[in-house]
Amino acid sequence: MKKRQANGAVLYIRVSTDEQAIGPFNLINQEKMCTACFKNIFVV
Repeated sequence: MKKRQANGAVLYIRVSTDEQAIGPFNLINQEKMCTACFKNIFVV
């Protein structure tokens, strides 16, 4: 996939339950996964 210059992005992350907040899909891990995904697609 060709990398493109990023103009900006907004990540919307959330948890619905206390279990999600302490599990593998907590906010910190969600942010890390989303950021890693965008770094592989776009030049930041």
